[in-house]
Amino acid sequence: MFLIENINLPEEVTKYMDKRAAMGAIGDMGQYQQFQAAEALEKAASQEGGGGLAGMGVGMGAGVGLGGMMAGAMAPGMQQAGMMGAGAAAGAVAAQPAGTPCSKCSQPVPPSSKFCPHCGTPSGPAMVECIKCQAKIPEGTKFCPECGSPQELKCPKCEASLSPGAKFCGECGQKIE
Repeated sequence: MFLIENINLPEEVTKYMDKRAAMGAIGDMGQYQQFQAAEALEKAASQEGGGGLAGMGVGMGAGVGLGGMMAGAMAPGMQQAGMMGAGAAAGAVAAQPAGTPCSKCSQPVPPSSKFCPHCGTPSGPAMVECIKCQAKIPEGTKFCPECGSPQELKCPKCEASLSPGAKFCGECGQKIE
């Protein structure tokens, strides 16, 4: 009978296994990266001497990067709660909404999205029907891309703008055919 009681792995392998287990437990890789950056900053700050100007430059660069990551990570939460912390008073840039509001749910839609990520409504200009062929066209289109008809009706007599479906001109009384 052969019994194995213990397997000793090299210390390096054990460290990587521990990090992998930590990543799995954390779940969100962005948060894990922020945590790792904060730990690295703490270690760099605790080292006295030894680093010289090069170490100080690396520490400052990491601090600036971490500050940006933290501001980006905290901005949505602060925006939702309507709070501004000490970071804003110190000159931090306030986060801007990411895109235009959805026409249905009013949530921000990123400029590159074709659909609202919150409710699925197609983004972009509002769609209207062509006055001649009823094809769906973007609002404000001057000519229908399907049938080519102009989308603004004018009176043949006085050139006044007419409402869709008008039978007579509101300016001169001309019968519209």
